[in-house]
Amino acid sequence: MPRAVVDDHRKSSPVGRTGSGGFSLVELMVVLVIIGMMATVATISWQYVLPNQRFNTGIRNLSKHLADTRSKAIAFSRKFEFHYHIDENRYWVETPYRPEGGFAISDDEPRRDIYITNLEDKYGIEIVSVTIDDRVFTDGEVEVHFDPLGAGAGHRIVLNRNINENDNLYTLEVFPLTGEIRLHEDELRPRIAAESDFD
Repeated sequence: MPRAVVDDHRKSSPVGRTGSGGFSLVELMVVLVIIGMMATVATISWQYVLPNQRFNTGIRNLSKHLADTRSKAIAFSRKFEFHYHIDENRYWVETPYRPEGGFAISDDEPRRDIYITNLEDKYGIEIVSVTIDDRVFTDGEVEVHFDPLGAGAGHRIVLNRNINENDNLYTLEVFPLTGEIRLHEDELRPRIAAESDFD
């Protein structure tokens, strides 16, 4: 006689587990510790990535504004002035335009300023010095002219990026005739020519 098959709705529990099939407190704690370690690593990574990104953005914008100022001087056949205020860590461009529009006729007329940027507040960058034609300025306001032919005073801006109480110096070099801009690590000091260089 065939045996009757009994449909048993009770499921067998996995080995070592009894009760309702949830997670034990130890398993939950292990998962929380792993998530905490991953969050710590991500936070530490961002602490190093963000200052670099801010610095790169600040340098990129300063370089762009220098190049744009030179281009505008050529395009409009007018003199533009790039101003650095070393003590306040900011720069701006004085245009040949009057604030209400049109070109300024005389030097006494007020001018419209553009690209007003505070490097320290916005990017964490400090202006250490500006060198124009081998004259070093370490405080106050300094201006660089871009004339209608595109020539400007060759100059170097030494910038400080303070990270974790350490100074990191960089030099942004602007070439006078071409307007080419180069970034150098550390403070760039031009090499003084010696007699032997001309032999």
